[in-house]
Amino acid sequence: MAMIPLELLRHIFYHACLPTHNEETHVYEMFIGHNDRPMQHILPQVCRRWHNTAYTSSRLWSNLCIIWPPNVLGAVDVERVQGIVQRVVQRSGTAPLDIILLGNAWDKVAHCFIPEAHRWRALFVSHPFSAQQISEYRSLQDKLPSLEGLAFGPTPLPNVPPETLEEYANALSLMLSNAPRLRRLSGHHDLLTLPFPWKQIAELKIVGLPADPDSPSRFQSEDLKNCISVRVLIILGVAPKDNTNICMPSVQELHCPADANFWIGCLILPALRTLSISVNALHGLPGLIGRSGCQLSTLRIHIAPQDDSTVLALRAILAELPHLECTKLYLSERASPLRIVPRLASILDPVANGKALPVLAEFHLALVHTSEVDEETELMLRTALAVTESVLRPTMRFASVSLENARSRGGSLDEQVVLGLTEFVKLQLRARSEGVLTRVQLILSTPAKLSMDGGRVLMDSYLH
Repeated sequence: MAMIPLELLRHIFYHACLPTHNEETHVYEMFIGHNDRPMQHILPQVCRRWHNTAYTSSRLWSNLCIIWPPNVLGAVDVERVQGIVQRVVQRSGTAPLDIILLGNAWDKVAHCFIPEAHRWRALFVSHPFSAQQISEYRSLQDKLPSLEGLAFGPTPLPNVPPETLEEYANALSLMLSNAPRLRRLSGHHDLLTLPFPWKQIAELKIVGLPADPDSPSRFQSEDLKNCISVRVLIILGVAPKDNTNICMPSVQELHCPADANFWIGCLILPALRTLSISVNALHGLPGLIGRSGCQLSTLRIHIAPQDDSTVLALRAILAELPHLECTKLYLSERASPLRIVPRLASILDPVANGKALPVLAEFHLALVHTSEVDEETELMLRTALAVTESVLRPTMRFASVSLENARSRGGSLDEQVVLGLTEFVKLQLRARSEGVLTRVQLILSTPAKLSMDGGRVLMDSYLH
């Protein structure tokens, strides 16, 4: 280890400190009552070189998550924890700070970060309200010149007297009255009624409970009237209360993997270029395009179920999208991949039809399954490679296939096996002849972390 260059050692330390359950979200994680001694505090104890390297690597200390459960098991030495957090902030040097405070963490340790508020780049607070927050929000006025993103948890504002809520809103308004770089905002839809600097907000993420006809998670369409500059709109687990048309002229991207059928029926988005929805909402897409007069260039579809209705819906909608330049299809199968394999070719047949998508430049296919059987995994990958080859055409620049296997143990399918598959070789040969760049990924995750973007990469053809 003594021969490893300093920058490489810092890079190794960085990846050693990443939480395995939530990679790339934060680097330093302190879970009060569980592991209040993160890896960053262990590495310096090995030797003097490691001590100096860890303590001078601001990247290890500037992306933090403090989890303080409301009911911590056992006694907690609050002053000791606060001292640790203060030293962490000192070791971050002058680097931008990305801060996540969960549970009661704001009231316990936020004061450790406030003197360095000028370095805050992103802030996530799970608890949207407390008396202490009101006071400290006021103290942050004119002290957030670098803040780019602000997020709150998915819970609604508490049921408090109107005058208390007004006090909270006023404090929040003061806090953000001079935050010139703030562009991203996330939280429960109750926050839409608060005095944020809406003219600055370019990315808005609304979260809530799963939609239900009688659910309080539905909200009035006029709640969006302030979002006059939002270009990226993300809606999770919440639906509009009525079908009143909602015109949002600035929105260029809409990501709504669930409840999209509700939103597609009432939104008017003349600038829309990128759309991410589930396949069961495709029937409403012609209406959205007709009302909005928009031209979609990117379409991402979560496909479930994989049946004849899906094929018909895809074929019908793709015929009406002659300007589509990029499409990404997600398919997830929690049972046997053999349920997907016979239908992959028919599902992708509309995409393979060059006449339907004359300017298609990018195609992405992402598959997730939970099978423990290696032969089923290999068959699924072979089929995915074959159908992707059928999509290639001279107009394309890029095509990718990602297969994620969420299983409790590793399998025999690895890089060498994939590189030797006949379907992989044929895909590469066809791609070269058409001038298309391709990427094939094989990913292993766990059933508890079933995700399109998670897991450990076993094979990536970009590296060859």
